[in-house]
Amino acid sequence: MYMLLSLLGVVGALRWPAIVAAVACLGAICFVGDLLGWIHLLGSERARFIYMFFCGAWFFIVRERVPMSGFIAAGCVMALAAVAIMTRNHNVHRLVLGSVVPFLTLWMGFAPNGIIRQFNRLGDYSYGVYILACPVQYYLVWRHQDLAPWSLFCLTMSIVVPLSIISWRYVESRALHVPLPLRLRATSS
Repeated sequence: MYMLLSLLGVVGALRWPAIVAAVACLGAICFVGDLLGWIHLLGSERARFIYMFFCGAWFFIVRERVPMSGFIAAGCVMALAAVAIMTRNHNVHRLVLGSVVPFLTLWMGFAPNGIIRQFNRLGDYSYGVYILACPVQYYLVWRHQDLAPWSLFCLTMSIVVPLSIISWRYVESRALHVPLPLRLRATSS
């Protein structure tokens, strides 16, 4: 997905949000089609990741026009609650989750005040967790195939969070202060 996004950037396609939205929609269509048994073009997991990744890219491109509305967030939460109460069909749960998670993720990160925002005072460790969790989990599973899911989670976090703190303090936070070349400054603001 990073390579496809880079390719879209190199050919100038990121200037048109509709192209990124189309890639996200292709992922969504393949995800829904696979869950419903209509088409099996990409497989549901790959399609879901394409959809989520390019939703995030699209939201970034159109960030000035995304309403951070508490009403929309409340509607998303109500949809999740309604589906959880009304059906035990896992595919329906996945469809609704896929529909509301992109917006709720952004809303939770940008809109609310209070205790959620207090976490950011410590530093932004999320990217380190995002990048390091997968290789650490793969290593732990390779070395200890008998780990229960909760044990794997706890062990992974006990390794990844300290590494993420180190990454934030000594690499990421410092990199944010490196001035961008003039040609990149116009596109990043």
